Amino acid sequence: MAILSGGCTLTHSFTLPCPGQELAALYITYQQGGATVLEKTLADCAFEGALARVRLSQEDTLRFPASGGPIRIQLRLRTAAGTALKSGVLTAAPDELLKEGVI
Repeated sequence: MAILSGGCTLTHSFTLPCPGQELAALYITYQQGGATVLEKTLADCAFEGALARVRLSQEDTLRFPASGGPIRIQLRLRTAAGTALKSGVLTAAPDELLKEGVI
C-alpha cells in the first residue's frame, strides 16, 4: 500500500493501455470513507506516450485526513475509438500531519 502524504505536492504516474493522444476521456477518482474526495481528468494530466502523470497540490492532499482510513484510487478511460476501460482499485494510506494547512 502506498502512502499519500497530506500537505505535500505529489505526482502520481499511471501506465495506460494506449498513448494519451488516443484518449477521449480519463477520470482518476480518489475515494476515502466511501465518498469521492477528489477527481482528476484528462485535462489535469501530462502524457509521455502511455504514461499519464497527474499532480496533486497541497490543497488536494490536505483533503485526505489520516483518520479517514484508506484511500481508494481508480482510473476510467474512453479511447477516441469508443472503447471504455477501467483499472483495478489501487489503495493508499494517508499519513499523519502535525502542521495542518498550506505552507
